[in-house]
Amino acid sequence: MVPAVIFGLAIVLAAAVQTSWPPELALRGVSPELVVVLVNSVGLVRGPKAGVAAGLLGGLLVASLAGSGAPFGGILAAYMLVGFLAGKLRGGVFAERLVIALTAAGVAVILARLVIMAVAPPPRLGRWFVELALQAPYSAVLAVPVHLLVRFVHQRFPAGTEG
Repeated sequence: MVPAVIFGLAIVLAAAVQTSWPPELALRGVSPELVVVLVNSVGLVRGPKAGVAAGLLGGLLVASLAGSGAPFGGILAAYMLVGFLAGKLRGGVFAERLVIALTAAGVAVILARLVIMAVAPPPRLGRWFVELALQAPYSAVLAVPVHLLVRFVHQRFPAGTEG
């Protein structure tokens, strides 16, 4: 129960930070996908159920904060899919190696953006690819501290030991 509360609060914080990312820290106007990175890490470390739950909460928050033009269902499906697939990769190697977590975060951002694009195609596909080429590695770099935090919470409260 405690990890769920911690991860829930972390997702709320990540969604708030992601939607209010300072322009000074944006790369050519592109901000990182912090919620996707967090959902990915929760899935990698805690498994598919926790990943889907994190994706559901994260998707609801991001879609709600994104405004009326956002594809609500696409965002929700993309974030839940990321959590599920990351959870399917759960295991000692994936949960412990930062390089794998970093790579998985970049792939998760690409996957999420592709799912959202399938639901709501962007008006300018060339610009979309440029944004994705910046957003995936930017998000992946920020996955390192996020994954370390998720791993710390998991080690402090291992799955199945909550009372």
